[in-house]
Amino acid sequence: MKKIILIAVVLLTAGMSTAQTRTATKVGYVDFALLRDTLPATDTFEYEIQLATYQFQKDIGEMQLKLQRLQAELDTTSYKPFIAYLQKDIATTQQKMQETYQQAEYVIGQLQQQAVAELNQRISIGVNRVAKARNYTIVLDSSSGTIVYGLPQDDLTKAVAAALKIRI
Repeated sequence: MKKIILIAVVLLTAGMSTAQTRTATKVGYVDFALLRDTLPATDTFEYEIQLATYQFQKDIGEMQLKLQRLQAELDTTSYKPFIAYLQKDIATTQQKMQETYQQAEYVIGQLQQQAVAELNQRISIGVNRVAKARNYTIVLDSSSGTIVYGLPQDDLTKAVAAALKIRI
């Protein structure tokens, strides 16, 4: 009986000391998409992506014009060796155009991913400052669609914008 009481006292004491060392969880949220859209660097990244897109569109447009010209020549010639040459040139140009489409998709995707990563990193710096100053233990991204409900006072978006010196 004494052993049971002693064990109960030890467990209660251990539970009380553990409860005293725990800190309350304070959860906030930030709209990363809104902050990304308002960061000045966003315009720079968008310009770089548009520039790359324009260059690929220009290259593909030139290949399409070449294909039209080659097809027109093919339609008007009857000299068999020249027909074979034109068909080979058309196939080569189509292959190059397909490769350019794939390269454009990859390069533009990489630029977009890099932009989002760099912008998120900048935002995270602001989030860390605000969260530490206001004793938040967890901050979620509300633009990801995972927050179902949050108190308005736990929305740190404006405070993070102020810390990053941007207007929303």
